[in-house]
Amino acid sequence: MTRLPNLVKRDGVPEELLEAYDRVAAARQGTVSGPYGILLHSPELAHRVAVLGEYTRWNSVLTARQTETAVLAVAREMNAAVMWASHVKLGRDAGVPDATIEVIATTAELDALEPEEAAIV
Repeated sequence: MTRLPNLVKRDGVPEELLEAYDRVAAARQGTVSGPYGILLHSPELAHRVAVLGEYTRWNSVLTARQTETAVLAVAREMNAAVMWASHVKLGRDAGVPDATIEVIATTAELDALEPEEAAIV
């Protein structure tokens, strides 16, 4: 069976999926990356997942630091190496301390974290 093409570049998207591509890109600050290039083969699902992601990452009541702490905790818990790798830098950029990232990475005791961070993790 042939693999589905990963539709992350607009110029490689079939015409019938361009509208879906544009909807996903609009919900993701102009980019299509990660799993979205594959999800586009199911346009409605791709859009719904992108809108949920847009809300949870950029429009929720959580700060960027809190959001990235939560994403890192989920990535570690789920052993999601690609998610972890892509969000370590985003976490640092959002102000997540290296010590917090290390606690999450090693599943160490949460005592070393600030109470707010421990509650998120």
